[in-house]
Amino acid sequence: MEKIKQEDRMNTLKNTILNNWHFMRWFRLVIGLIVLVEAFRASSGWLGLMAALFLYQAIFNAGCCAGSSCSIPAQRQKKH
Repeated sequence: MEKIKQEDRMNTLKNTILNNWHFMRWFRLVIGLIVLVEAFRASSGWLGLMAALFLYQAIFNAGCCAGSSCSIPAQRQKKH
């Protein structure tokens, strides 16, 4: 039973990371990578933390709202 729950969690995590990439996720990813490069160039831990925040938000489709209640909903497919 525990193995099934673990597989479900892994599938959910995989779907969250690989699906529903919209403009804001790409924007956060690019900003996170730019800030990460600058953090290494400036040897700044604070910039590194900021880069980690942006990259986390991009990869896991998380926002700043509590519980991700303001995330963008998935687009629905129109049936013809």
